[in-house]
Amino acid sequence: MSTRRIRLDEKGSYAWTRLDGTRSVSELAEGMRAEFGADIEPAEERVGLLVRQLRSQDLVAYPGWDEAGGGGPTNRSDP
Repeated sequence: MSTRRIRLDEKGSYAWTRLDGTRSVSELAEGMRAEFGADIEPAEERVGLLVRQLRSQDLVAYPGWDEAGGGGPTNRSDP
């Protein structure tokens, strides 16, 4: 088993510890606004960029998207 390490600043660390599959980007951005104030703006863009970077390194997945091979939401009508 290999271990992968990434460096995150305090804002990235805040987001990482809350990326649990239950929060939307908007909810995470709101929490970051409460924690960091105006320093985090534009919050949704920052969170989105972080999630895209983590996803490109296979550190997070989008439920319903990544199971379908990254091409979009899983089509439940497919056999």
